[in-house]
Amino acid sequence: MTSQRWLHPAPTTQWGVIVTLLVIITYLHNNLHMGMEHNLSMILVQKLYFVPVILAGFWSGLTGGLVVAAMAAFLYPHHGHMMLAPDAQDLFLSAQAADMTLLLMVGGIVGFLRDRLQKELEERRATADARDRALKELQSSFEQLTRADRLSSLGQLSAGIAHEIRNPLTAMQGAVDILREPLAGHEEARFLERMGSDIARLERLTGAILDYARPPEPDIHLFQPLPLIEEVARIAQLGEPRIDFSIGGEAPAVLADPGQIEQILLNLILNAAQAMEGCGEVRLTLSEEGGRVVIAVADQGGGIDPDILPKLFQPFATGRAEGTGLGLATSSRLAATNGGKLALLASTPSGTTFQLTLPASEHPHG
Repeated sequence: MTSQRWLHPAPTTQWGVIVTLLVIITYLHNNLHMGMEHNLSMILVQKLYFVPVILAGFWSGLTGGLVVAAMAAFLYPHHGHMMLAPDAQDLFLSAQAADMTLLLMVGGIVGFLRDRLQKELEERRATADARDRALKELQSSFEQLTRADRLSSLGQLSAGIAHEIRNPLTAMQGAVDILREPLAGHEEARFLERMGSDIARLERLTGAILDYARPPEPDIHLFQPLPLIEEVARIAQLGEPRIDFSIGGEAPAVLADPGQIEQILLNLILNAAQAMEGCGEVRLTLSEEGGRVVIAVADQGGGIDPDILPKLFQPFATGRAEGTGLGLATSSRLAATNGGKLALLASTPSGTTFQLTLPASEHPHG
């Protein structure tokens, strides 16, 4: 780093050094008297003009090199040449003119080479950056493929287990229903209620696993998104009566599976209700961006745990003890299956906004 600072100081320092050298060299140059005893000193001092010219070309490129070379060439002639004999004057002036021309050439060549080298360095740096980005993207893609393969295997295994569990759960629920009436009013009935709620929770979990592992093929067709959103809000309010819904905006027809889109929106609204602890406002907004239909779902909850954000749409990522961590993962997969995308738009202490993007009728899926 120290050598870099010496080779490439700040621009103000660069020009300070160059101007200082020009002033010192010009002062020494003009205070030498013409004569045999001073010829060597004068020639050496004059040649020092090449130092600031070379520095300007090295630091500032072609423009800086030529500007300083022109300044040095203007200051280069010695004011005492009129004291020489006529023949000596001609020879002296010719030598001065040659040196002035050489100053311009040196400034231009050094500046040109510096600019060319700088351009090559920038191109190589850009190439290296592009290569690094490509390597990172390749590594990320490989990790995603590896994770997807593992998740696929895990999903198939989980689906098999969930399917096998559902049959005994159905039998257990049937037994609970049979025993509920004879035990009505008995103290033991509370154990049946606890068992029934646990069975219901297990059924929801196995259902969520099956939905994620084996999503049905979408039945894609045109539909208007606004009536669907209004119906979803109506259904959600039946289960969450203290939640207010605000619906706005407009958009063209959507080309997707309305049943799966309804499932996505219900999952998002359920998450919003849980984040607001069952009380607050959920805003559902329709818009069109770049030929795509955008549905935004915003709540007034406390935001998402920052530790969850990097794996928000991965299976089993949840910040709630009672959560399965499959709602957003399933919703994201369903959105992709319908040619769309589910993304987190904002997460702050004052609320969270998800954005569901879907293909419009003018931009068919696939």
